[in-house]
Amino acid sequence: MKSGFVSKGFFFALLLAVTEFSCVSDTRAEDYYALGKAYFDLGSYEEAEKWFTKSKFNEKTKMASMYNLGRVSFESGSYDKALKYFESILKNDPENLTALKAAAYTCVKTGDTQAALEYYRRAAALLPENADERYNYALLLAALEMYEDAEIVLLSGDGTPSSSDSLDNKKLLLLARVQKSLGKPEAVDGYNAYLAKTDDPAVRFEFAEALEEQKLYAKALEEYNRLKETPQNNTGKSPEKPLVLFRIARVMLVSDPSDENGLAALEEALQSGYEDEAEIDALFKTAGIPEEKQNELKGQSSSSE
Repeated sequence: MKSGFVSKGFFFALLLAVTEFSCVSDTRAEDYYALGKAYFDLGSYEEAEKWFTKSKFNEKTKMASMYNLGRVSFESGSYDKALKYFESILKNDPENLTALKAAAYTCVKTGDTQAALEYYRRAAALLPENADERYNYALLLAALEMYEDAEIVLLSGDGTPSSSDSLDNKKLLLLARVQKSLGKPEAVDGYNAYLAKTDDPAVRFEFAEALEEQKLYAKALEEYNRLKETPQNNTGKSPEKPLVLFRIARVMLVSDPSDENGLAALEEALQSGYEDEAEIDALFKTAGIPEEKQNELKGQSSSSE
């Protein structure tokens, strides 16, 4: 008799627990969800997970709770777990833009760039006019060296080229870098527009490279000389002085191999510590520097070490 009473009591306790999680009232679910949000905002992810787990057993708060459980897992570094939550949402709602973006970014974190690319493609197709989505999508394309696709995405949401005038600074820089990788002269204009708003030595160096690649030697030399006068800092943004000196010498000698100032600039670069032998030998060959002079310059480089 006693064991039967215990069994019945256990049954009713189990039924109560199941009822709590399967038939949560709208009001209670909303309260659970609000608690989860509050704990999430405080960074208390374990508590947030507990309350979101409770609120997901109501149809009204289920999808939002699943999404936030994914966010909790993501913020806790459990990317595989987070992705399962986002993918669960997408099984029921394949066009859920929020879940698509979250899944894409989570895949970037796990290193699955191909899956991330597919999620971004789906997201971009849903909101082609959304500039931020195009930027994130293009950023991933550029990382995968799919530069032509990245350029199209940045310039237009529907795949047709349009003006880049409306691009903000970060998108303008990405577009310039993509076009530089494609060897397009438009990159020069993009870098110029970016630097008119933000004076960044690292970007200015890229600008000088783009000018040099387009054989705009006078302007490239101007930019490299400007960098030469830029004070070095410890932020890692400013290019190292020996590299800048070498680029100055290269521009001068490529544009005019007979320029004595170019040889002097190369000597200064080598004495300052520039030591990329492949680049040095390539310049020797391009500029047609005699072997005797090459040995002399290499000797000066060695003596400066």
